[in-house]
Amino acid sequence: MNLDERVEKAVNYLATTDEPAAKAKTLFKGLEAQIKTIEAVEFKKTSASGMTVPEKWAEVHTSQPYLDHHKKIYDAMLDHELYQNRRNTAELLFKYWQSVNSNKRQGMT
Repeated sequence: MNLDERVEKAVNYLATTDEPAAKAKTLFKGLEAQIKTIEAVEFKKTSASGMTVPEKWAEVHTSQPYLDHHKKIYDAMLDHELYQNRRNTAELLFKYWQSVNSNKRQGMT
């Protein structure tokens, strides 16, 4: 694949991933914001347990809902970062292509 074809593919990628990239970021940020709620719900479940506060927090941080939520955060963060990295690479390729073509027009190559 030559440079022009790669750039065309990169520009198409940028043009078609605005919305999914935004959704990935929004999901990640939303899940991050919910972690305090998950902690509160799980902490409340320990209220009549007779455990000490540190024991309650240990119970919270090892509960299945808390661990499941952290897995969702991890997956969403990975998805967001992949979009971000791929879009950055596409933008860099496009900028490189612009520079190469500018140099050609100016007779520098």
